[in-house]
Amino acid sequence: MDIIYTVKKMKVKNIKIGKIPISTMGLGESADFVLKKAEYGEGLMLCCCSLNDLMMADKDKEFRGALAKADICTADGMPLVWYMRYKNGSGERVYGPDLMNRILESNESVLKKQMFIGDKKNKYFFEKIGKYIELPYKNVFNENDYQMIIRKIRKNGTKVVWIGLGSKKQVIVASELYKRMDSCVYLTVGAAFDFLSGNKIQCPKLIRNLGGEWLFRWFSEPKRLTGRYISIIKFVFRSSLKYISGKK
Repeated sequence: MDIIYTVKKMKVKNIKIGKIPISTMGLGESADFVLKKAEYGEGLMLCCCSLNDLMMADKDKEFRGALAKADICTADGMPLVWYMRYKNGSGERVYGPDLMNRILESNESVLKKQMFIGDKKNKYFFEKIGKYIELPYKNVFNENDYQMIIRKIRKNGTKVVWIGLGSKKQVIVASELYKRMDSCVYLTVGAAFDFLSGNKIQCPKLIRNLGGEWLFRWFSEPKRLTGRYISIIKFVFRSSLKYISGKK
């Protein structure tokens, strides 16, 4: 079912996949939307969502609640794009690294006031193009952590905040910051930090377009990703059975 949301007077069409509404905007339209919101000084939380995110949202109440606070969730993975094309007749992947590249290459004035929140390994690269906050390595951040970030955002007059901390953690951080300061644009872009900085090898574009990125990444990091992908396969299988049996 198509759903129309109004994000501060700007309408966004979505298709609900599982429990999450996914935006039907393409890459260029999404990038323009982000830049306009930043230029107008209006807040926005945008999350680039993969099939793994939808799986987590299905079973993790905390993550689902944080993701529900996002104004826009994009189809970061090809399985979501295929579903959108099946339901809507069209769909385009809005992949975190591509969205980040498109916005950074725009050279808009608002990007002079951008900030990056990530871990230590990407700090050197992103400090060249904006302020960088290296968060301590832990699963849960406290009020002191969030207030420290808010103070730096205010001091810098930040318009755009990029967050690359891994699926669950980055969405929770974005939602907590958005709750405390809703005049910034917050973008969760997953592995984009690692790919743009060169700390990880990105899957070739042809393989990405064919939907084989998950396999490429699995071969690249089998120890880290095997458990995740087995869980995703089980989730897709269970969801398919529910759909076939009419239990949507």
